[in-house]
Amino acid sequence: VFQDVRGRHAAAQQLQEVGHRDDEAEPARQGVEGHLQSEAREDPARAVRGSAGVRVPGQPRLVRRARDLREVGPQQGLAGWLVDASGEELLRDLPPKGWWLLGVDLALAEDIDLEQFRFFADVASKRIGKDDAVVIMTHEPYWVLDAAEDRTDDECAETNLRELMETHLQGKVRLRLAGDLHHYTRHVPVKKAKKNSKNPPATTTNATTTSSQTYTAGLDGGNLAAAAKKMALSKGRENRSATVESNHASASDDVDKSNIPQLIVSGGGGAFLHPTHTFANSIKVNFGGSLWKNYQRKVAYPSESACYRLSWLNIWQFRWRNWRMDVLWGVLYLGIVSSLLPLCGIYASYVQDAEGKGLLPHVLWYVQTLVQLLSSIFSSGRLSALLVPATLFGLFQLCDETISPKLRIFWGAGHGFAHVVAALSCLMFVEFVTEWSIDVSLVSIDPVKNETLASSMYGEYEANFAKVFDTLPDVPQIFGDSPNITTVAFVDISSGSDAVTFVASNVFSLAVSCLSSLWSFPLVKFLFTLFDVPSLIAHKHSTMCSALCASSPCFASKDPLLFSSIPRYTILTYFLSISMYFAAIAIPCAGAIFGSWLALTLNVFNAQYNEGFSSLRIQHWKNVLRCRVMKNGDLEVYGLGIDRVPKSWVKDSEWGGSPEAVRKRERSKLKEELRTGKKGEEGDIPSWKWKQPSMWKAEKESVKHVPRIIDHVIITKRESGAGGSEE
Repeated sequence: VFQDVRGRHAAAQQLQEVGHRDDEAEPARQGVEGHLQSEAREDPARAVRGSAGVRVPGQPRLVRRARDLREVGPQQGLAGWLVDASGEELLRDLPPKGWWLLGVDLALAEDIDLEQFRFFADVASKRIGKDDAVVIMTHEPYWVLDAAEDRTDDECAETNLRELMETHLQGKVRLRLAGDLHHYTRHVPVKKAKKNSKNPPATTTNATTTSSQTYTAGLDGGNLAAAAKKMALSKGRENRSATVESNHASASDDVDKSNIPQLIVSGGGGAFLHPTHTFANSIKVNFGGSLWKNYQRKVAYPSESACYRLSWLNIWQFRWRNWRMDVLWGVLYLGIVSSLLPLCGIYASYVQDAEGKGLLPHVLWYVQTLVQLLSSIFSSGRLSALLVPATLFGLFQLCDETISPKLRIFWGAGHGFAHVVAALSCLMFVEFVTEWSIDVSLVSIDPVKNETLASSMYGEYEANFAKVFDTLPDVPQIFGDSPNITTVAFVDISSGSDAVTFVASNVFSLAVSCLSSLWSFPLVKFLFTLFDVPSLIAHKHSTMCSALCASSPCFASKDPLLFSSIPRYTILTYFLSISMYFAAIAIPCAGAIFGSWLALTLNVFNAQYNEGFSSLRIQHWKNVLRCRVMKNGDLEVYGLGIDRVPKSWVKDSEWGGSPEAVRKRERSKLKEELRTGKKGEEGDIPSWKWKQPSMWKAEKESVKHVPRIIDHVIITKRESGAGGSEE
């Protein structure tokens, strides 16, 4: 817990015990206070520079985390905060104006354990006053997740935490904070739940001049104020009005005036963006047992309409944003059709049943062929018979459990069936083209004539283009006859001069010999042969089908024993050759199907929020919270958002940590001391007070790179009928 106080020495005067046992309180308090005071005497500059960071251990694992934090930088602190480096049991200073921040660890159990419960109950009874207010911070916003998963009273998370809030902290919890979901939302309590609409249009209001002034004056350090000023000077700033998402909860008659907390999710530091339109605007939050409270979402960043549009990007951007999945799709699709290769007689079947007979016969032939192939997979297939049901079951399991069971079976298994159909369709196309090319003599399978596509294309090259290259001189004619590199005499290169002489005299001859060898190599013919895979596929396809279908037609089913009569080299060559063309067609189809399924699941069923947006890898729309306690004791909360994160960075010439900037501050401080006659603070000011604390800046400045206010709310310690105020 970081507490903004004026210097470590002043903080040490206020440190008091919040541990488990009273008999340990005084020694621990004296130890920490003595350490801070002695350090202040040894280094007076550290007693007044920076803000003190004080940790509150609740149990051993929190103490270990505190020790890890101390090891980050016990001398220079962390990001300008001075971190105490004393013993294990650390104490906390008095809260400012009666506000407490309690950070709890829900771990994987979705609740606090009994040790944390006893610790915070002890803090509540001994330290937290009856007029104090509490902010509880957790890592996951279960008020949103419980509502999304439609959990019952017994299934809801945070059972122990809710009991702590309703007993020892009753009426004192005014705000709950959480992250984990990578966006910003704020829910306020309402008297009556509105219609549980998943994706209504987001309402926004233009920020007034008052809001901008509050934004500038209300943030410590002035850094964001400087950024706002720079934004105002940038091109086009006058045409852009910053928006604050609908923040007028206090003006509504539906706001619940009872003393229950507001709920804020601020997970904008995540690696990717999470959508806001997949979660309900109106939710019910469990407060213990069968007690539920109605909440309404007042702020969503990014807006629901923006997330709705972003979801459609999965259709055409899923594959290139997740190109590593191409290997998975290729192996899966090839495994599904492996038991069907080769499809002997598919072109003859098409000619007999569909060619020249209109659209409907074509559709019937396609459906009938698919049914035959599926039947063959389950009747005589091996690997295919395992992968088809595994694909259906795996993609059903992937489907979000928030969808109703019957719809989940249809949508999940239907997704898997679409991939199976796509794999069979790609196989039909590749084998159809293979037999068609044989039928129209595009490739030759006659071993006597041995006329392949490569030989015919090379013949065309010899007849029409080779004459152009015949007029060019050979390499030996250009450079002269080069000596045979095998007859070069070996010399003693033990000395440096002999080695240099040998290299200098022979490197040119070696280069000319290599060029001569390359010039005489039949490169064009080799390339034609290398890329003549269709002829290779056609020849192997014809050989295998002659052996498999010698006694009876074998389009949909083949006798496995007949494969033993085919050489393994022929089978292997055919499978490797056909798989290249098959994968080139199947992988884009698989990516398009999966991306379309994600987009439809997001926008139609409001589900799959994690998979649907992690696949897009959107790094923009970051957000952060800035909170301060006002003079009247109210808690002021700012939500700050950055619409676009720069991708290209350069060093900032005005960085406050540069030697020039440090010398400039030292000269200014010296002039001030000479003018006033008073000695100033020792050392430099902390980095968070610099005008430009970051060494890096965006290569191209843009209005979208500047932070803006996305939410502003003032929370009182107790409700007095007004429900807090907002701008």
